[in-house]
Amino acid sequence: MIREQPRTHRGRVPRPSFVVGRSSCGGWVVRATGGGVEAAFLNRTEAIRFALAESGHQPGAVVLAPYIGLPQAKRGGSH
Repeated sequence: MIREQPRTHRGRVPRPSFVVGRSSCGGWVVRATGGGVEAAFLNRTEAIRFALAESGHQPGAVVLAPYIGLPQAKRGGSH
């Protein structure tokens, strides 16, 4: 069964506020789609709980991704 995204009062599908996914380090990362917020967790449950709390439990505000890559703080090249 496919679940439809909730629609706003104007009929548009709301944009997700947070993406939760597995990091290349094996943990879980929560990343705000607009930037500014990123957090790392050891387990998926805590990552989802954080994202839901930060989004105010708004329907459609949190999406799961299979892989999110490195946390932003660990990115960057060696000079």
